[in-house]
Amino acid sequence: MKNGLDHEDYWLLTPLDEALIAAKSRANRLGFAVLLVFFRDRGRFPRIGSEIDGNWVKELASQFNLEGALDYGTIINGRTAERYRAEIRLRFGFREATVNDADILIDWLRDHAVADAFGDIEKLVTILELRFCELAIELPSADRIERIVRASINAHDEKFYSRIYARLSPITCIQLDDLLQGFKLSQV
Repeated sequence: MKNGLDHEDYWLLTPLDEALIAAKSRANRLGFAVLLVFFRDRGRFPRIGSEIDGNWVKELASQFNLEGALDYGTIINGRTAERYRAEIRLRFGFREATVNDADILIDWLRDHAVADAFGDIEKLVTILELRFCELAIELPSADRIERIVRASINAHDEKFYSRIYARLSPITCIQLDDLLQGFKLSQV
């Protein structure tokens, strides 16, 4: 979600952020702050501890005079983490992605981006991630995003081929079917 801040400014907190963090138990403040900053930066929560920038943790810990090591597993998983993620989504006006969202975004990507990206999956992933943020929907897993992109490419191709096929004369369609049938038989 890269919000335009310089790297060293990622951990800067607004007064509202600080109030939300201060409302947590002292033991949970740093974990909540890390989730908040990570989500603000990327539009999603960390999936594994190695995604969390150690400099953020140090800076946030110094801002709140918190000592000790951060248990990354605890802030990523568990009921407290789920509750915190829900609170952070609410703070930024986001919601979790649904299956219906995926279907809608497959169609949107098919109609608005696939042709221009020439099937470049990385480019389409970037476009899709931006669209998720525009719609204030939390980014799903990288695997799910790739499946949406690949489905949109397939849907685009199907639509393209169907339009071409619809323009062919009935005789040409019969001749193509005969040609393809002969090809299938030679493959056996």
